[in-house]
Amino acid sequence: MIAVTGVLATGCNGSASMIDGEWKLSSAALRGEPIAQPPSDGDMGGASRTITLVIDHGEVSGQGPCNLYDGHLVVMAWEVASGFTDFGLEWGDVFANLAGCSEDLGLTEEAYFDALLQTTGGRRVDGVLTFNGPETVLVFEHSP
Repeated sequence: MIAVTGVLATGCNGSASMIDGEWKLSSAALRGEPIAQPPSDGDMGGASRTITLVIDHGEVSGQGPCNLYDGHLVVMAWEVASGFTDFGLEWGDVFANLAGCSEDLGLTEEAYFDALLQTTGGRRVDGVLTFNGPETVLVFEHSP
C-alpha cells in the first residue's frame, strides 16, 4: 500500500450518508484538461478498469485506473434543497495498493488521485455526484 496523502481529516461526519453509495466515474478534468478514461474491459484482456468510488459513512474505497484504494472523507452539509444537495469535503488519508500498470494507466491514475484529493465540495442531483475544487471537476454516476 502507498499513501496518496498523509493528512488525517477531522470534524463531524453526520452528513456523509447523503452521498453514501457506489459511484462510477463518468468524466473528470484537472486544470482544464480531461483525464483519460482507462481502456474498456476488452482492451485489458477482461480486467475491469472502470474507475469507481464507494462511500460508506466517511470511509471511501474504489478502483482507480490501475489500483484499488481506500481512505477517509469528511462531508459537511452546506445546503439541502428540493432535488439537490450541496456539500463540503475534507479528505483524510487515502491509500492505494502497488499493482504494476502500464505507463499510460500510471499517468491516468496519478491525475485521478491528484484531482480527487483537490476536491473541496460538491453537489448531488438524483443519481449524479459532482466533486469540484479550484482546478478539478469529477462527475460520478450512481451504480445500483
